[in-house]
Amino acid sequence: MALDAALLGLANHKVDKKMFRIVINLGVALVVGGLFAVIYAGIDFDVLISSLISSFSRYEASTGLRFEQAQSLWAAFISSPVIGQGLGASVDVVRSYDQPWAYELSYLALLMNVGLLGFGVYLMAVLWLFVVGLLQCRRDTSFARVYLPYATALFAFLIMNGSNPYLAKFDYLWTIFIVAALINGCKRFNRESCTEPEIKVSRCV
Repeated sequence: MALDAALLGLANHKVDKKMFRIVINLGVALVVGGLFAVIYAGIDFDVLISSLISSFSRYEASTGLRFEQAQSLWAAFISSPVIGQGLGASVDVVRSYDQPWAYELSYLALLMNVGLLGFGVYLMAVLWLFVVGLLQCRRDTSFARVYLPYATALFAFLIMNGSNPYLAKFDYLWTIFIVAALINGCKRFNRESCTEPEIKVSRCV
């Protein structure tokens, strides 16, 4: 909810203030309602906070493995920081002998594989989806109605990919390319052929 509001603000400075307030109020209501639900359920906050902290501890089972991965991947990256070790390279810590190149810490693994140079290329390609998309939203409000939900979902997916290598699988890459296809599809039609909002949305979808 908050991310949608932020993207909406970036996309158009002349955003409807009434709609913006509705989005913010709904977000606040959800947070307050969640807190009341937690209090009513009688959840022990000390236990909840302790569980949250322990999830980042290297001595916890699942996160401990990720700490070992991080140390090994970082050491491999430091040995070749510019061009990396190459795609398909592995380090001392192996999560799967069938797929020794696969690691949960996918962004750190990518940095180890392709180095700063390659990582920068990947990063610029993803940033292009957001920068160009938001610029197009400023010119076309009908496009914004379609683009913002996709961009929000993509942003959330990229966060999840940080600890689980979803994008390492070919069948998950559609989450990125569907946004690229949306942008390129709308840029294909000039303003004269997309003057009506109904035509814009139908052609951009």
